[in-house]
Amino acid sequence: MPRIYSVILALAVLTVLILANIPAFRIPGDPDDKLLHFVAFYALALLAAGALPRKPAFTLWVWLTVFAGAIELIQLFMHQGREADWVDFGTGVAGAATALLILSIARLSKSKRADV
Repeated sequence: MPRIYSVILALAVLTVLILANIPAFRIPGDPDDKLLHFVAFYALALLAAGALPRKPAFTLWVWLTVFAGAIELIQLFMHQGREADWVDFGTGVAGAATALLILSIARLSKSKRADV
């Protein structure tokens, strides 16, 4: 099962990287930019946890934090109608942290039930 998560994770990382760095465009319904960052990194965190089930959540969070920072740094130096925004960075980091925290609590709860 982790293999399919790995493939989907790689495709999702590539998709987020491309979408974050191509010229800005309007999305139907005009969703909030911060919500999109939160959801993207929430999903990436869940996929990372599925692809790398033995990695500690903190390690996955660090990797995703570096990725979020890299996106903002790329936007800082590329002039494609995108601007680096450290609030976007923070929102992405928060999305990843939220997903990994919820997943860690669920796993801990499951393991405690198995011990009973």
